[in-house]
Amino acid sequence: MVKPMIAKLESNRKILLKKSNLSNRLYSKSGFGKLDKNGNLRLKPLEAAYLLENKKIGLENMDFQSFFEHCIKTHPRFEIKYLVFRDLRKRGYLLEILEDSLFDFKIKGKQIKNQYITISSERDELSMRKILSFLKGSNIFLAAIVDEEGDITYYSFSDINLKGGIRKNVFPRGEGILLGDRVAIFEKNCAKELLEKEFFGKTFSEGTQLSFIEAAYLLEKKIIDIIDPKEDKKIRFKEFIKLARKTQPDIDYRLRVYRDLKERGLIIKTGFKFGTHFRVYKNDPDLHHAEYLVDVVNEDFVTTWSFLSKSVRLAHSVKKEMVFAIINNKHIGYIRVSWMRI
Repeated sequence: MVKPMIAKLESNRKILLKKSNLSNRLYSKSGFGKLDKNGNLRLKPLEAAYLLENKKIGLENMDFQSFFEHCIKTHPRFEIKYLVFRDLRKRGYLLEILEDSLFDFKIKGKQIKNQYITISSERDELSMRKILSFLKGSNIFLAAIVDEEGDITYYSFSDINLKGGIRKNVFPRGEGILLGDRVAIFEKNCAKELLEKEFFGKTFSEGTQLSFIEAAYLLEKKIIDIIDPKEDKKIRFKEFIKLARKTQPDIDYRLRVYRDLKERGLIIKTGFKFGTHFRVYKNDPDLHHAEYLVDVVNEDFVTTWSFLSKSVRLAHSVKKEMVFAIINNKHIGYIRVSWMRI
């Protein structure tokens, strides 16, 4: 058995492999390291660890375990970075290891060339503000999440411009009756047109029942009035929102997104059965399935990666795309998140 060529750990934390046929081959054929002016190959610790584990090189005075322990002490998050680096290299991807960057790696080959990657442990927090900062750096990127057993799941994040094919309509003015946490319209003509033209509500007796979001939208647009039967009086919009907050504390956020999605020509229905705020259709819900599941979150929202994993996997299982509507005081951004098979 031929002994592997021995590399040397230098004081600058780079690993030097002297000029040879092996060093040239590792650089030109496999994309490892950089050649210096003397033709020596200088490897980064992740690259050296991978080559050392696979017995492509040896390391002066260190085996794989001792080198790995050394790197854990001197390089933040080395262990999870290595697991992802190792996984992608085994799958045949060439990687650029990034330093002083938002991202950890950039894929240099295959179908997803120039894709940026960020790495997290399943125990790390998921910050929507951080996701937005990543998307400013690259309008599409991958998040590699390492679970406690060392398995890796890849998610793709990208901006999405949601658009539907529903045109705006003119409706006859109608009257709704407040019934607990919903509103019912018994006027046949108004109920029929709301349901048939833009799919507001759901059939209720000979009328239709509206969700709080739908009712708030139609009240604000002055398409309906809402009557409180207990007080026998009309409820103004601000009063209705104040009332709705008691059962839906985030109705202001949801309504902002609902308005915006309506302006984009989409049909919006509750996403409760899928564990999200909305399910969204580009066209007639009687003829098409919902294309998107949408959750509304503030840009300060912080959660766990398991929260995202559940949402994305469910959307994938029902053949829909998972979208987060991320809002601040001035802006709504739509972020598509997909499970990705690498």
